[in-house]
Amino acid sequence: MAKETHRLPELASDPFAALVEIDRRARLVAGAVQRVGEGGADWIGLGFRIGEQQLVVARDEVREVLACPPLTRVPGARRWLRGLGNVRGTLLPVTDLRALFGDGLVDIKSRNARVLALNHPEDPSGFAVDEVLGFRQFETSQKLDDEPEVNPLMQEMITGVFNQGGQVWPVFSLYRLLESEIFHDVSARDLVA
Repeated sequence: MAKETHRLPELASDPFAALVEIDRRARLVAGAVQRVGEGGADWIGLGFRIGEQQLVVARDEVREVLACPPLTRVPGARRWLRGLGNVRGTLLPVTDLRALFGDGLVDIKSRNARVLALNHPEDPSGFAVDEVLGFRQFETSQKLDDEPEVNPLMQEMITGVFNQGGQVWPVFSLYRLLESEIFHDVSARDLVA
């Protein structure tokens, strides 16, 4: 029995029916995406740049990509915690990945700078990057066994590396960063003499 489909504008007068239709469509898309990745044929991530370093993060670790919201500085925090932003009524702490790894600050007012909003149910976090380079799809054959050359401070967050057309793409895990000691050492009290 085929499921009846509706155009969303037709359901404007019935919000519940609209949500059911959106859920149905999302499940169809999720099923198609899962079939693409079955058998280990493809890996899809979001490419981004911190300074001169290009990286890729698993697409399921990023909820959305945002322009940097206005930020309120957090007193007593390290300079890499750029501040708190209000994103649709939710406070989002924004960490400057470039500053976290000792490579200056992301120019958050630059037209290329973006914030990667973490896809985590219990820890809303945003990560400022110099530029988002779009989705990247890699074949299993493009995965390298070598360790990529990256900033030593970010080495524990690297979970793999791909080579596509001569470009090396280290896989950076925001989830590993979230669990790391460097990320939790946010207080600048020890820096004040």
